[in-house]
Amino acid sequence: MPGWWSEETGAIAREDGWTWARRFVHYFWVGDEDRGLTWFCETEAKWAPKGNDQGVCAAREGDTVRFTLNVIDAPVVIDHPYSLTFGLQATPLKPMPAGRRGWGNRRNLKVLWTTPETNTHFGYPEAPAPAAYRETIESIHEAGRAVVPFILLSMLSDGTAQWR
Repeated sequence: MPGWWSEETGAIAREDGWTWARRFVHYFWVGDEDRGLTWFCETEAKWAPKGNDQGVCAAREGDTVRFTLNVIDAPVVIDHPYSLTFGLQATPLKPMPAGRRGWGNRRNLKVLWTTPETNTHFGYPEAPAPAAYRETIESIHEAGRAVVPFILLSMLSDGTAQWR
């Protein structure tokens, strides 16, 4: 689901007709344990939706999730060269090794993904409620599983002390 810190980080609903839309986000990943696609854009400087929240959209249509970018959503005269820079990255980047499922992600290893309950900022290694986080980790350990917290230090929130 949408990246860059968001209350909406999580699963896309399985119900047909589910939609999500925002004027702009810097980062959007959609995928599952086997594959995914990331879209990213550094700036909204050349983004031109006219005040609506339909610049970056996702919608479930049956078994398909459609990702739509509405960079310009109204008639406009472009009387000079116009360019927009963004990136797409498919995951995984290369074929996965045989037997990788036995490495444990689902059996003996639990990844704690970024949510408002687990991280103060997206991918930042700080728990908003350390005691609750500790209890979560202890319960996973009691079930015989190792824990790997998801962190993403290459994309720090501007809310962190390091950013300021």
